[in-house]
Amino acid sequence: MAKQMVLNRKMYKEIKKMDHQDMSNYLSRYYMNAYNQGKEDSERLKADELREILLTVKGIGPAKAENIMEAVGKALAEKG
Repeated sequence: MAKQMVLNRKMYKEIKKMDHQDMSNYLSRYYMNAYNQGKEDSERLKADELREILLTVKGIGPAKAENIMEAVGKALAEKG
């Protein structure tokens, strides 16, 4: 889990002195840092887990699940 931001007195005074552009830059950096940290911390669904979930769906057998897995793998590879 990411560390929680604590607004101390020093940071409060720095923020209070910021003009519009400084505040915009600060918030953009803060947002991107939080976004990237959340992206790193998130647990991704593993291929084996997805295959097991697909096999629990009525009407999807091993062959169809494999076709779906190939399509998903191809889409993820294209997206990067």
